Amino acid sequence: MYKLVAQIIDKRKIVGYQLMGSTGSLKEIRKEDVIRFESDIINCYLNNNGYLSLKEGLMSEVTKIPLSSFKSKNTPKKPYTIYVKSRDTYITTASKGDQSKWKVGNKWVKADTQGFEGLAEEFTSLFLSCIQNIGYVPYHTCYIKKDNKEILRGCYSEDMFKNENEIFVTIHKLYEQHGLIFEDTLKGKPTKDRIIETIKYIKKYYNVDITKYLVEILYIDKLIWNEDRHPSNLGLIKNIETGKYRVTPIFDNGLAFLARANHWGNLLLHVAERNRKYEPFGNKQVSTLVKMYKHKLVIDKALLDKKIEGYKNPLYQSQIVEQTKRILFKNLKLQEGKLWERK
Repeated sequence: MYKLVAQIIDKRKIVGYQLMGSTGSLKEIRKEDVIRFESDIINCYLNNNGYLSLKEGLMSEVTKIPLSSFKSKNTPKKPYTIYVKSRDTYITTASKGDQSKWKVGNKWVKADTQGFEGLAEEFTSLFLSCIQNIGYVPYHTCYIKKDNKEILRGCYSEDMFKNENEIFVTIHKLYEQHGLIFEDTLKGKPTKDRIIETIKYIKKYYNVDITKYLVEILYIDKLIWNEDRHPSNLGLIKNIETGKYRVTPIFDNGLAFLARANHWGNLLLHVAERNRKYEPFGNKQVSTLVKMYKHKLVIDKALLDKKIEGYKNPLYQSQIVEQTKRILFKNLKLQEGKLWERK
């Protein structure tokens, strides 16, 4: 007995399926008229009468099995497709490139423009779901069909606001509201003083303690190799009706895990690591925070291992998915006891 475990995608089209047997062996079924034989893969094809024809080597007989036999609770859902229009496009500009976004109902949708940002967002969400007492925005990968023609790859998330009265206020804006420029107030000061002064400023003017938020988000960025944490995706959520502020859930992790494929190319991981930078937050801040605060991330490692083991994503090449897993496991191993501890 076999069960369907994955779709095989080529040039945005489903070209076949992957099956797993009771012993864990895998078969690939391709929508082809010719059976191809390779050393480690059993190649098959869908025939015209709706059956799967399986053949295990030249001496075996072809077995016909109804497609209904492959229905299973574990059968993955087809990639979600969201329809958008060009006229509704938001272009967001950042230091590392522009990105197209759309608002569809209560969902924010953004397209991959530099590599595999959608995968980085979804995989980070999987990781964050295993960390205790942490607020974050869940992301899910999807296809984006623009103007009913062009098909893009990307991800979507739901609004992080609790109601229509809430807005996001960046750290830049939090300083500008009092006639200050964030970078100028901290220029030339030691890292420790920068952290302390930022925490004190937010507490004084907005009555929110961001210590835990700052520690956790920068620790997480280090673990996922997020190279794009900046004052425009750090901030507070404001209720414009009451004037009160609250801590923002963690969001915008699309440049984690070397997702800028058009920049990092095929560099080996250790080479990419040496050349990777956190701008403007990163290693100095993390090292200082470790010395200043005892707080660590608490991770359910057993749950994380289980989720990662079963994680597949038909929208992205399997080697990219596996590389993403390796980066996280490598960093967790290096930072256990320093940035995080087991549940």
